[in-house]
Amino acid sequence: DEVVDESCWSNLEYCKNTKNWYCYGKAVAEQAAWDEAKARGVDLVVVNPVLVLGPLLQTTMNASTIHILKYLTGSA
Repeated sequence: DEVVDESCWSNLEYCKNTKNWYCYGKAVAEQAAWDEAKARGVDLVVVNPVLVLGPLLQTTMNASTIHILKYLTGSA
């Protein structure tokens, strides 16, 4: 078991290799925000919602979409 905290990040190479663009995009965007905040000397707060819906960026469904699809198809 491992403690997960703000020092834990998604493995970007793994995300690219598996074409998980949703995960990759979220991690890259947050890292860029932290870099920019540090460069400008401002505080940054990041809120990671537990469910994100919208158009898919990859050819496979992400976990959030699969969860909602179960309710829409009656298999939940």
